Amino acid sequence: PSYSSASDTDDNESSIKVKYMMDMTLNKFTRWLRILGVDAAIETEEEEKLRTGKDKKIVIFERCRKEKRILVTTSKTLLLRKDCPPGTYLIHPTCENNLKD
Repeated sequence: PSYSSASDTDDNESSIKVKYMMDMTLNKFTRWLRILGVDAAIETEEEEKLRTGKDKKIVIFERCRKEKRILVTTSKTLLLRKDCPPGTYLIHPTCENNLKD
């Protein structure tokens, strides 16, 4: 099957529409993707607080599975969790330290 973003106008039934879930650090990037017509959702402030708080409840994982989205994050540790859904690591453009790894 061919893969395409939600912005493609191809009516081919075999194409798969890719949907993304971005972590809170990618807010601005998410807005640009939406402008381009890509189906990109963002982690809510409440979900981020739960993820980074004392309890470390990863609600974004549940959302990815429920909405069938690919996780895009700037957190390597988030992707390394055993319960992490399919996802990818994105180097945050403002973090020069990421380029040294």
